[in-house]
Amino acid sequence: GHAPPWVRPGRRPRSSLGETTLAGVAAARNSSNVTAGLRAYVLEEIRARIAALRSRLEGLLVQLDAPGKRQAIAELEVQAAEGSLWDDHQRGAALMQQLNSLKEKLGRWEAMQRHLDDLEELLDLAEGEESMLAELDGQVGAVERDLDKGELDLMLDRPYADHSAIITIPA
Repeated sequence: GHAPPWVRPGRRPRSSLGETTLAGVAAARNSSNVTAGLRAYVLEEIRARIAALRSRLEGLLVQLDAPGKRQAIAELEVQAAEGSLWDDHQRGAALMQQLNSLKEKLGRWEAMQRHLDDLEELLDLAEGEESMLAELDGQVGAVERDLDKGELDLMLDRPYADHSAIITIPA
């Protein structure tokens, strides 16, 4: 997306929560009303970021055809359990490579989904503890970075992505 107009060109905007809010929470400890209000704000900001991440992740799982990949994994595992699999070593190796590849691709996204579930549970437990909110903010930021990287990897993971290309630049 585009940066808001108040962000200088060339600078990446801070997360919507930002370090300033957390610093404000820590600085306002003496004023219970302000602290409670800031904690509630931070809590809702983190909750909104988790919801946005979950929505992006669910969209990616649809794009990946996660149910189809789960079914393919189950079918390959049945084939892998057959005693005759290794009678043909090439077939066995190819099947195991395909199985591991599918598990790796899907496992990355499912691990992110579990991480978001854990963060939501921790957020419910945190209920305004500044140290936990700061830690959760960092964890959500890590998931955001992982998801950004994963989206890029997914975009570049096309059927011929590992093939060479010939580029001609006419003069």
